[in-house]
Amino acid sequence: MAITIATKWTMKGRVLIACNCDWGCPCNVNALPSRGNCEGGWTWEIEDGAFGDTKLSGLHLSLYCDWPKAIHEGNGVGTALIDDRADANQRKALTTLVEGGAGGPWGVFRKTLNTLHGPTFVRYETNFSDELPGFKAGDVVECQTTFIRNPVTSATSH
Repeated sequence: MAITIATKWTMKGRVLIACNCDWGCPCNVNALPSRGNCEGGWTWEIEDGAFGDTKLSGLHLSLYCDWPKAIHEGNGVGTALIDDRADANQRKALTTLVEGGAGGPWGVFRKTLNTLHGPTFVRYETNFSDELPGFKAGDVVECQTTFIRNPVTSATSH
């Protein structure tokens, strides 16, 4: 009998989430997507982190996916992006994470994907400090947030 020892990892930082659902994403409370399908993405800015002895602080990784229906119904296609500043050991660690090989949120998402493209190594330009954060990951994806507005009064809600 073989014993598998998982690599200990930690990650602290910020995540920017973007999807095609109405604000308050119904998927987060086990409801169906607002438009029938789910197109979602997550970009992590790692302030402090490590995978085993490999430091990950200051790096980024992203997972962007498309599911034909709700996430939990599967059949999704995803694309993994990793910060091109990562050295060989960091790339290996971040690849293991984003491919779901060490559990965490990526392990959950990976089980819902038929196909995972990448990882593609890209240059990140991020702005997580402003009231309206955003980022650009190479020529692959760009995200600029807007305020969530009250649908009745148009007042800023978030």
